[in-house]
Amino acid sequence: MKTFIEGIKTPIQGLVKYIKNNEGKVLSEYIPWATALQLAGRPPQEVIQFDGLPYLPMLGGGVVAVKQGEQITWLPIMDSRYNPIPQEAITSRDISDSISRCRAKSVAINNGIGISLHAGWGENTIALTKALGHSGVTPDAEDLSEVQPLISHKNQHAPYIQWAVALAALKITDPDAWWEVKVHTFTNPKTGEVRELPIFKAGHGYMVAVTIHWKGLEHTEWLAITGFAPNKNGKNQDHQPLSNPTVMDWNKSVMRCLAKGIAVLTGYGISVYAHEDAPENLQREPVRRKGKAKAKPQAPATVANAENAPVSSPTQPTQPSVTPVSGVMTPEVMSAIQSRLEEMGKTMEELLGYFDIPSLEEVDDQVLEAIARTLNLDLYVA
Repeated sequence: MKTFIEGIKTPIQGLVKYIKNNEGKVLSEYIPWATALQLAGRPPQEVIQFDGLPYLPMLGGGVVAVKQGEQITWLPIMDSRYNPIPQEAITSRDISDSISRCRAKSVAINNGIGISLHAGWGENTIALTKALGHSGVTPDAEDLSEVQPLISHKNQHAPYIQWAVALAALKITDPDAWWEVKVHTFTNPKTGEVRELPIFKAGHGYMVAVTIHWKGLEHTEWLAITGFAPNKNGKNQDHQPLSNPTVMDWNKSVMRCLAKGIAVLTGYGISVYAHEDAPENLQREPVRRKGKAKAKPQAPATVANAENAPVSSPTQPTQPSVTPVSGVMTPEVMSAIQSRLEEMGKTMEELLGYFDIPSLEEVDDQVLEAIARTLNLDLYVA
């Protein structure tokens, strides 16, 4: 059975399946559960039962859970487009399919196979592994607050830590690390029915709690279940407390809570939560893809993407701010990459070897974004 460190390095090119909408946009990417299980060495897994059933009805929908070792992995019951299915519409096939997806997610969490998909690095396991190592996440690292976290940006939103990146830092530094979602006992005041649910009623909303175990230490983190809802001024806004959350809202909050808890316990990414500015050598600059570019609003400096290059430059010049969109490679992009390599004292051949690609001429958006991250170049793909 593969360890997490072995699994995160396992190539998955050609094994990934994609779910697209009618316009061809990728909605999700995954490794089939049987493939993931086989690559991991078929670790023992147990489907958790709830009152004799292989799923737990909650929040107007349902969730499934798979146990592997001490680790229990949860997943909402979703349709083929990854939309939550209303509780009254859930079929046995929906439950079965969700259990299969949960098996694959369990393998990613425990054995590292496919964790790059959850981390936003696509099939590029090599780039993710190298970026983590160069940033300071190594098996002998003790205080992860001293390493440079790999930061993500979503459009114009604030920087954040992907839960899968935080988990990778946790597991690389302690292969025995694990985490658990805390449950709470609910009693129906009308029927007297007692149920244990992985959710807590708090004020006019709900919260989740996650306990992380790492290097003999443990920490329980709490987080409100939030999403798009009217704020105090009546404006619809993200990250607002939800009085009627769905299972998808619950799942997102659990994974956010995991990332935050890892930051508190290990120090990984704690600077993001402290809203600290990044050091100069972590500032990313924009590159442009072919297509109509729109002006990027000016904003105060924040923590930038910290995927470290093989040899990082101590300072980086300021370049005009533009928002790239998807398309083919352009001379402008090539020039930006070449200029950054020259600043770092690296060559194009070294870059191509680093990503194990023959040239930059036909790279797709995922590879280009990984290159931009590694070189500390800002890339926003529409």
